[in-house]
Amino acid sequence: MSSQSSPGPSSRQTSEWKVIVVEDLENHWIDIDQQLRDAFPLIVTRRIATEKDFHDFMNRLRPEDVPALFVVDMMLRWTDPSPGMEPPPEDVQQGGFVKAGLRCVNQIVRNAATAKVPIILHTILDEDDIAGLIREDTSPFTELPSHVRHTHKADNGEKLAVAARRFLGP
Repeated sequence: MSSQSSPGPSSRQTSEWKVIVVEDLENHWIDIDQQLRDAFPLIVTRRIATEKDFHDFMNRLRPEDVPALFVVDMMLRWTDPSPGMEPPPEDVQQGGFVKAGLRCVNQIVRNAATAKVPIILHTILDEDDIAGLIREDTSPFTELPSHVRHTHKADNGEKLAVAARRFLGP
């Protein structure tokens, strides 16, 4: 894998860009992956399917694993069901699956290595829905950080590619 360039608004993609996609539904992941690959020929995507897997990824993050972009769904299950599975932590139990994306964003911005990495919340929820969740007591934010954008899954990926281009360049 080639080294990651510093993407900017006028840069041309000359090396692979890593994108972490946090999405629990496989059919949505396939669509997101295709939309990003159509927009960026040298993109390398990695799917993380549960909130617990995302937390584990962030806790083991190495410098070479820092992506150019995160694409995060809002509603994620904690983990895949299995006998003897680990129960969710208190904040997950209180906030529920609908706030999983906000908890993931919080973990991204609190990590020095990923604090400034752009994030796209790609979700079926509208911006007003997300704003309402943020206003609730269990949200880690009073508003989303400036490097977080929202795209709606109903847009068939058109706005996802546009948002990614704004962050990564042409």
